[in-house]
Amino acid sequence: MPHLTLGKLTADEEFHKALNDTLHFTTDFTAVVNKIAIERIAEDGTSTLEYEYKI
Repeated sequence: MPHLTLGKLTADEEFHKALNDTLHFTTDFTAVVNKIAIERIAEDGTSTLEYEYKI
């Protein structure tokens, strides 16, 4: 299932490095979204569904 993962960077330096690393990306991503799921990812990698919103 296609998905989009958003992460949390802990420092401005990491954020700016991530932006710089992706400047050359040219890929387009098109999708029809019918559901948004919010998951919490634990330190051990397990995920817990926090919320699901059907569009």
